[in-house]
Formats: sequence, C-alpha cells, structure tokens
Amino acid sequence: MHTLTDLVGHVQDVNTARGASGKWPPTYRPRARLAIPGENALILPRDEQGLLPAFEHSAARKAAISDDQFQNARMALLTRPSIVIPLNNPGVQELINLGAKPEAFRHENPRSIVMAIAVRLEDNQIIYGAGKIVAIENGIRMGSTSLLSLDDQWFDGIQDLESHLFTFFQGAKPTFEAKPEPGAQQWRRILALLGGKPDPGRLPDDWRRQLQLAAGLHQIKLDVRVNPEANRPKVIHDLKTSPPDALLVWSDWVAHPEAFLQPYQSARPAGYAELMGTPDRSMSFADLAAELRLHLWEIESKVSKKLEIHRVTTWAEAAKEIEKLVGPHFYLTDRARRMLPNNPYPKPARMLNFMRRLSEVAERYHAASGEIGGRLTDFAMEYRQIEIALFDGNLTPPPMTFDSVTLRAEPHVKVDDHKSPDQCGRIYFAVDRSAFRFVVDHIGLHDYG
Repeated sequence: MHTLTDLVGHVQDVNTARGASGKWPPTYRPRARLAIPGENALILPRDEQGLLPAFEHSAARKAAISDDQFQNARMALLTRPSIVIPLNNPGVQELINLGAKPEAFRHENPRSIVMAIAVRLEDNQIIYGAGKIVAIENGIRMGSTSLLSLDDQWFDGIQDLESHLFTFFQGAKPTFEAKPEPGAQQWRRILALLGGKPDPGRLPDDWRRQLQLAAGLHQIKLDVRVNPEANRPKVIHDLKTSPPDALLVWSDWVAHPEAFLQPYQSARPAGYAELMGTPDRSMSFADLAAELRLHLWEIESKVSKKLEIHRVTTWAEAAKEIEKLVGPHFYLTDRARRMLPNNPYPKPARMLNFMRRLSEVAERYHAASGEIGGRLTDFAMEYRQIEIALFDGNLTPPPMTFDSVTLRAEPHVKVDDHKSPDQCGRIYFAVDRSAFRFVVDHIGLHDYG
C-alpha cells in the first residue's frame, strides 16, 4: 500500500488551463490506466460521456480556491493519485441510487475505489484531497468505462486527510494489505500488546486489519500480540532480544503493563513505549483507533521530518506555533503564556498537536454560538479525537478574571493518562459561554492548581 510519505513526496501542481469545450482539461488522458494495489488496473473513461456525469453530480466540499483550480485539482485526484485503496464492489442499492440498472448488467463490472492526493495551487498553497469513485467497466459499451460518481473532500491539513481515509478501511477489499509496495523501503515495526480475549461486540470483526491499515499509512507494521500475559516469558524474551521500534500496551486488557514496558525500555532506551486505552475498558473502538493514530503521528515525528506537521522539536518552536492559534474563539491567559518557553512537559510536538485540535474544537464552538448539538466531551472526541474531562476531582483550579468575566479552568484535555507525574500532560481551559470561546490557563504537566 502507498503511504502518507508517498503523498507528501509527490505533490501535484495544478494549473487553470482548460480544453476547448471548457469541460475537458487537456491534462486528462482518455483510457489511462489507474493502478490499484492487489487488483486489476481500472481503465478510465475514453470520452466525456463516461467522465462528466461524476463531475456534474458530486457533493465535493470545495476549498477556498477558484473554480478552474478546483476542477483541475479534482482531475489530478482522479488521474494521478498518490494513494489508491480498492473497496468492496458497490451494492445493488448504491448502484440504483447513482442511476445505474444493475438488473440489466451482462458484461458490466462495477467497482469502488478511494484515492488521495496532495496538490499545490498557484499561490503555493498545498491542499489534500480524498475521493471515492464508483465506476462501471464496460458501462457504456465494451471497453468503455462509465464513471458514476466522484465523492471527494478537500482539507487544509494532512491529519484531517488521514482521519478521513481511516473511515474507508472497514470497506477495503481483502486483497488490500498493509505491506510496503514492491521495491519500497522496509517499514518500522510496532509491537502492540492486547491482553485476553476482546469483548464480543465491542470490537468489530476486522479490528486488527483496520488498525494495521491505519499504521500502514505511516509506513509502520503493526504486530498485534493477543493475550501476552499468557505467554509472558516469550514476549519479554522477544522484547529484550529483538526490540521493535515502538511498544504500545493496551491497558484495557493487560493487567500488568509495566511487566512489558520495563524490559523494552531497558533493551531500547530511545524507543517509543506508551500505554493505550483505559483500565476500565470504557473506550469504544473508534476512540481506541483515534488514540492509536495519535501515537502513530508521534512515532512518525521521531523518525521522519517529511510530514510538515512534525517540524517542531523544541518548546521555543512550539510556543510560536501555539501563539498562532489565538483568535476570537481561543485565548491564552498570561499564566499559560509564561508556561511555554521552559515547559517541563517532555513532548512539545505532542502538546502542540493537542493544542491545535482543541483550538479547532473551540472554533466550531464559537461559530455555532455554543450550539454544538450535544455534550462538549462527545463533540471533541468525534470531531478532533481528543478526550476532554469537565472536572478534576483531585484539583481545585483557581478563579481567574478574563475580560471582566470570572472563570474557572476546570475542563481539561487529557494529553496523556496513566503516566508518571513527569510524563502526564494536561491542558486546562475555561469555557466562556458569554463570548463562546475557550480560555486556556494551563499547558503542561498534570499539576495545575
């Protein structure tokens, strides 16, 4: 499978040139072959009859760019994608909804595919697109493909693209595997320990494959060991003699995580070792997958500078980026600002990642005048995969006055959990319900108040 590194390493330039008809960009090559991992190539439409219906009847989320650039960006997504994911074939009802008549099929072959791309616009801005197409080979006549739909979305950030791609993995074809492309470099390896037997109904049947595909986007092989405590001597021996690049231990099912973390850290002091989940097994699969993907970004940041989100390595750099988040929806108190330059939290890139996500939640809260359709905790997890607790029984946040309003920064983001005091990160903030904004008062360790 292709990865996010492939995507950012092959940014496509788009221009505003158009064909004589005004609809058919000259960069399009009729009957071009779209290579698909583990599948036969898809021959793209040979003429406008097979191509244009998808472009005229789609619900793309348009970025803030000109119509001409947007159309060419979509054409590049179709013809020059950096990531291609084959999906299970479309069902009868989906085909009918798209205007096809599957009951009359003879030689027609319907297919579904997801593609992703990074494109550079004329002002050097880079945007990221992902789209699902439904195509029917021999849909117009023998040898002539009909493209029924192109359902694409465009994002300013690569993490949003990655989150969107994950939603398609459950429907990926069995032939699509989480392994490097032929001739590509070897992937790093994560050993993930999942104890006991997963609760029936709590994890989907293909949970392991979905997580492995998510890791594959980051050039990471996810080696899942179920019930490691039943075979503890063998697992510990492997950790000591052949330590992986990273170790993740699911606290949901592993009763004694330290029995595995300590031997690994001794064998590989510079390795990445973290806990996942919660001991009370309260996290859903969607939450577990979101937490795993945050760890994947962290691991990516330790070994690669290719993905631009991970250029921050010091608190001085993180402080500059955090200051850029401030706006009508998102404020920093003087106390929060003073914490930034010499912050004791050891992972500035991780903290910046969570601050960005919190600011995006705040932006939505501000734009909706506080009406986000449910609890803030649920919205934050669904929208930006961050865990917010509204109260902390162990701490008493001091009152603060901000723009003549008295607030208490009781809600907080759990950057880390179940860690030693010098590793456990928190962001404490207040919700100003009069101005519909978040006011951050603490960025750092779990020692507020």
